[in-house]
Amino acid sequence: MRFSNRVLNKEEVWWLDDSFKAESVIIFNSNYIQNNPTMRAVMDRCITNHIKLTQEQLKNKLRSARTYKPNKEIWEQIKNNLFRKLCLNQKSLNVIDKVLQISTIESLRDKWRFENIALLSLKLLNNLSLLQFFTKIDTLDLINELQISRANKTKLVAKVLNKSLRTAQRKMKERGY
Repeated sequence: MRFSNRVLNKEEVWWLDDSFKAESVIIFNSNYIQNNPTMRAVMDRCITNHIKLTQEQLKNKLRSARTYKPNKEIWEQIKNNLFRKLCLNQKSLNVIDKVLQISTIESLRDKWRFENIALLSLKLLNNLSLLQFFTKIDTLDLINELQISRANKTKLVAKVLNKSLRTAQRKMKERGY
């Protein structure tokens, strides 16, 4: 456990007489994650992709697994792209800051997590589109940013929440909009 803690915390890792600085990013894919303190700590320190598939989606995945043949050219390109030496520029960092402003923040590590996802996205796809899959956007904050009248914002909030206008007004007042 000490080795994995050091890797998760990006510390220096020792093995016998040799050591290395852990600068890796751990991506954790799962369709089931236990809700206990250990798993919450791991998920907080990793890029977590939690997808809950329906019964039909699971059946389709199982059926398609029988005939799946990986495209070697695409996987070779992905492998080569991952080792490109890229850094995030100021424009990318500004996009990350905007995403953080409209996202539901769950941890102090969210900025670090979004920066790592953005770098991976740039290396693989040459854009930042992977950020959308790891972002929980607070719709009410997003509506508040729109340049429309307060009455129209209230109507949008009511529609999103599927509540009355009065409830939407109360919710907006609670949030200080």
